[in-house]
Amino acid sequence: MKNTFGIAAALFTGSLGVAFASAAQAQTQPLANGIYFDGYDMQGDCPRGRIESTMMSWRYDGIGRRIVDVTQAENIWGRAHAGGATVPFPWMNVFAVFWSFPRHGYVAARFEVPMDMPAWAWGMFTHGETLPGPATDMAISPRCGDFNPSGQFCQMRSTGVGQRMGVWGMPGFPGVACKLQPGQTYYVNIRLSDPEVEDYFCNAGACQTTVQHNHTQ
Repeated sequence: MKNTFGIAAALFTGSLGVAFASAAQAQTQPLANGIYFDGYDMQGDCPRGRIESTMMSWRYDGIGRRIVDVTQAENIWGRAHAGGATVPFPWMNVFAVFWSFPRHGYVAARFEVPMDMPAWAWGMFTHGETLPGPATDMAISPRCGDFNPSGQFCQMRSTGVGQRMGVWGMPGFPGVACKLQPGQTYYVNIRLSDPEVEDYFCNAGACQTTVQHNHTQ
C-alpha cells in the first residue's frame, strides 16, 4: 500500500485536486525515442502529459508554497522565494521543492541561452536530500518532453538522493557536460523514473521531490 504524505494528500482536494488529477490521468505512453506521448496536445509543440503548473516552494518547511507555472525554467530555479522576481538562465544557486509532482506526467522547463554567456560557464542539477522523493529522470534537450536527446551527456536516468541529475556547460567548458549553444532554446525535462513507485514522499497521485541547481557564473 502506498504511503500518503499529509501535505501532498491535502493538495488533491477541491479544485486543486481536479487540476492535479487531470495531469496524472493524461494518456502518456513512452515511445522508443524516450518521448512521452500518444499524440500531441493542442499547442502541437509538446507531447501530452506535460505538467504546466504545480505546488512549489523554496523552503523545506513549505512556508510560502504556491502554485507556480513550471513551463519556464526561471520560475523554478530563477528565484529564491515565492515572491521573488525571476532571473533568466543561468538562474540562481537554489533548491526548488516540488510539493506535488504528478506520477504520470513530466516537467518541461523552457529556457534560452544568452548570446553573451561566458564560454567557460557550467552548472549542475542535484537530487535534493531533505525532501528527496523517489528516483527521477532528467534530460536537457531542444525538444519539449524528450528524454532521449541526441546530445552527449544530456540525460541521466534514475538519479536518487544526493546524486547529480545533470551537468550543463558552454562550448568552452573542458569538463563532461551537456554542451549548450548561445542563442538556442532548450528544455529541462524531468519525470519520475517509475510512476508506480511506492515511496514515503508519495501519495496515490503525486510525489514530493527537490531539484537543486548550482552554477559558476
